[in-house]
Amino acid sequence: MAETLSTKIRTFAKLVFCERAIFSALISQRLSGFMVDSGWFQSYETKTPVDVQGQPIPWFTYSAIDFLGDRLNSQMQILEYGSGNSTIYFSRKTAFVDALEHNPEWYEYISAKVNMNSKIQLIPAADIKNYAAFPASLGKKYDIVLVDAIDRNECMFQSVNLLTTDGVVILDDSERPEYLMGISFLKNNGFRKIDFWGFAPIVIHKKCTSFFYKSQNCLGI
Repeated sequence: MAETLSTKIRTFAKLVFCERAIFSALISQRLSGFMVDSGWFQSYETKTPVDVQGQPIPWFTYSAIDFLGDRLNSQMQILEYGSGNSTIYFSRKTAFVDALEHNPEWYEYISAKVNMNSKIQLIPAADIKNYAAFPASLGKKYDIVLVDAIDRNECMFQSVNLLTTDGVVILDDSERPEYLMGISFLKNNGFRKIDFWGFAPIVIHKKCTSFFYKSQNCLGI
């Protein structure tokens, strides 16, 4: 539940007058430390996930971004259920990105920003029955399938038929209980799960990004 303005004022006053050491520590984070080095303040101010140089990054936990960064290569094919700054990020590091988007306004916005090696397909939310199944019609296999949009359980169900033999599935916000069905499905199909907990661009609450992989996988896990 969002805090009221009066609650925020009381908390601020308590920090300033009663807990000065904590207040000083929080202020210092604006000058140096992880939140500066990661670009969190730029993300918060622009309300878009970017690094300290202002370059697009996925809206994953920072630990997941750090883990993934050097493991991508220019031969990889990526599928994203959900488009965004991650589409731009992946297109700069891999061969090609196919992305699905259900929001028409966001589709127009991101389509104008992505690189030539990316293609975004608009599938409105009203056509949700075809959303998760659509990538099968492309006849491609992907090294990574990212699930970060609508109908995530069904997207995870579909992902196993869209992967290369060493492919990996990435699920963002995997701490949410409504995705347990899809998570169990992947585990029952022989995938192991590694969780990356922490906070992420723009937000500061604890969340999780999970990777699902098999013994032979393209990320060398």
